[in-house]
Amino acid sequence: MKKILIIWSGIAILLVSGLTYIGYNLQNKNKDFYKLEKEIKTAAEDYYSQYPHELPTSKKVITSQKLMTTNFLKEFKNQNENCKGYVVIKKKLFSHDYFPYIKCSDYETKGYDATNEGE
Repeated sequence: MKKILIIWSGIAILLVSGLTYIGYNLQNKNKDFYKLEKEIKTAAEDYYSQYPHELPTSKKVITSQKLMTTNFLKEFKNQNENCKGYVVIKKKLFSHDYFPYIKCSDYETKGYDATNEGE
């Protein structure tokens, strides 16, 4: 009985250690992409703080292309790779929520919808 407990404890420790290692490596690998998501979200917030009359009454999408043409976003790249993206703005009771989505060759935000690129 003691041997089984020791074996299961060892397996549990290995499993937790392995999953922690994998999670840490994924987070470091995607750090640059998280930075891009934050950049596009900040650019959208800046845009709508300057143009509050354009804020949606329910939901609206603003693309990285529009943010670049209006000079709220300088470029939208991860290292040398051009990326696409958009921000979904949803009206809450007294404020708005901003949800950034990006797509690069090696990364895509979960829930990215290519039909929002042209809006």
